[in-house]
Amino acid sequence: MKKAGLITGPVPKSNVGKNTARKSTPSGPSKAEVEAQIRWRVIDAIRGRLTADPSTVSTADGAMVAAMLWEQLAEVGDDGAERIAIAYGWIDPPKPDDKKGKQAGYRDYQKLIRISDRFPTLSSQELWRVLIDLTLTWHVDRDYSERPTDPKELYAAATRHGVDAAAIRTEILAAEKAKLEEAAKAAAKEKATKAKKKAAAK
Repeated sequence: MKKAGLITGPVPKSNVGKNTARKSTPSGPSKAEVEAQIRWRVIDAIRGRLTADPSTVSTADGAMVAAMLWEQLAEVGDDGAERIAIAYGWIDPPKPDDKKGKQAGYRDYQKLIRISDRFPTLSSQELWRVLIDLTLTWHVDRDYSERPTDPKELYAAATRHGVDAAAIRTEILAAEKAKLEEAAKAAAKEKATKAKKKAAAK
C-alpha cells in the first residue's frame, strides 16, 4: 500500500456542491471552502502521525467496520471517499486538463465502492489509519445538516497526535489572503492598462 500522507496533487471537488454557502466567488473561495481545506489538512497531518499496536485492532472486525463506513461515505456523493482513496494511492488524482470535468473515482462509482474489498488485506496499522480517516472525514463539511458543526473531536485528535491545528489554520488563511492580494494587484494592473489604451485612442 502506498504510504498515506498529504495530498499534493489536484484534489476532487464536491459533487454535491449545490449549497450556495460552499460556492466560490470571483474574489476567492468561500469561508466554508477555506474551513474545509483547513480541516482536511489537519486530517492529513494526523494520518502522518498515527501508529498502532497490532494487538489493538482485529483486522477482520476492523475491516468490517471500515467497509461499512466507506460505503456510507461513498454514497454521500461528496469528495470524502475520493480524497482518502487518492491519499492512499488507491486511485489517481483527477487530471487538471480533464475537459469533461469528471473526477477520478466518480468516473466509475462502483470502482470507488469496491475499494473496500482491499481492507481485509491491510495491516493493523494501515487499517487503523483508514478507520481514523473515515471517522474524522465527517468533521470536514459544515454546511450539511447531517454533519457535525463543531469539529471538537477532530481537533482533540490533532492534540493527541501532536498536530498543530492552529498553525495549519494560520498557514492556509495567510495563503488565501496572499492569493486575494495577488488577484487584486493583477486586476488593478489590467484596469490601468485598459485605461491607458483608451486614453491613447482618443
